[in-house]
Amino acid sequence: MKLITNPNAFFEDLKQKDTRIRIPLLTIVVPLAVLISSYQYLLVTKISHAFPEELARFFVIGAYIGIMGSFIGMFAVWLILAVIMHGLSAFFGGKRKL
Repeated sequence: MKLITNPNAFFEDLKQKDTRIRIPLLTIVVPLAVLISSYQYLLVTKISHAFPEELARFFVIGAYIGIMGSFIGMFAVWLILAVIMHGLSAFFGGKRKL
């Protein structure tokens, strides 16, 4: 509510807090990566049932590759978005706090 009623005070209080990367990593990125990876696996295994047995094996192998790619890709997307946001902040005169 303080963000809506008094945004300046809210962000001043937020600047004083110690920033940790562990919290967003554990609460947002890891669960999202797990959900996307499991969806990828379910999707590919369902599709593999529509094909003959010989081709279905390749789909299962692809599912495992897709799981790893989706899991790693989620972290890559997070890193790319972080770089873009920091770049935009620097471009518009943002100052970092050390």
